[in-house]
Amino acid sequence: MTCGHKNILQFFGVCVDENHGLCVVTKLMEGGSVHDVILKNKKFQNKEIIRIAIDVAEGIKFMNDHGVAYRDLNTQRVLLDRHGNACLGDMGIVTACKSVGEAMEYETDGYRG
Repeated sequence: MTCGHKNILQFFGVCVDENHGLCVVTKLMEGGSVHDVILKNKKFQNKEIIRIAIDVAEGIKFMNDHGVAYRDLNTQRVLLDRHGNACLGDMGIVTACKSVGEAMEYETDGYRG
């Protein structure tokens, strides 16, 4: 199953493992998260930063165009493939919106937005 956009993490399905419980199966993102890269003290070049920003913006625009708000964007949820292309992962906090301007209040780990 896929949502049909290169900047949204491809979802294949779920399985149940007796040792690990419910497992979500997605495309492998060999580059890890942007957060992982930062923790390794790797410096991004300006062109990499721009490419990641564009990829993230295109993924968010795709979701917005389909009435879905991605409400908790952070570096742990931006995943990189082996070529440095970014996609949005961890869709746990998404909300269907009636309009682009619809204001929603939410709380995540003590942060209130």
